[in-house]
Amino acid sequence: MKRVRFIVSGATGFLGGVLSRRLLRDGCEVVALGRQKAALERLAQAGARAIHCDLAGGELESIGEADVFVHCAALSSPWGTSEAFHAANVTGTERAIAMARASGVRRFVHVSTPSVYFRFSDQIGLREDAHLPEPVNAYAATKRRAEELVLACADLDPAILRPRGIYGAGDTALLPRMLKTARTRALPLMRGGEAAT
Repeated sequence: MKRVRFIVSGATGFLGGVLSRRLLRDGCEVVALGRQKAALERLAQAGARAIHCDLAGGELESIGEADVFVHCAALSSPWGTSEAFHAANVTGTERAIAMARASGVRRFVHVSTPSVYFRFSDQIGLREDAHLPEPVNAYAATKRRAEELVLACADLDPAILRPRGIYGAGDTALLPRMLKTARTRALPLMRGGEAAT
């Protein structure tokens, strides 16, 4: 039986790395794309074909045939220039799509963000097909544009995921910040601890 071959961009980041290792454990072939050489070496030791790659610029290596492309690479930050966000999130997605097509990929999974929905007000019961507001910042604007690019690729059977607050073993962003705050003061209870039902 042929093993499913995945290309994972952003494989040296938290989500892409966890996904790559899980796919390898499940017996899939993984082509791991990323910019951090030490993390790529660890993925290669785990069995991935690791390729140093910056989708925002530079030469793209030929990868060969693949079944699924999971595009995790992005600039996700509370600050940065519009140009940096555009290069990583729009140009990077354009190049990921081109790479997927060159590899004969049948499914393109794009990891986006719920920031595309953000408003300065509560939004209860929001649906995936809800009208999107004007982007609040360059991150939301470029991720929204990337979604539009992906959805236009019917030949790649596109899927878009919008995960929120990803954390776990190896997380270097969300959980460490919460723990640092918790060491200095009590974490606030939103709405006095009352959750919407």
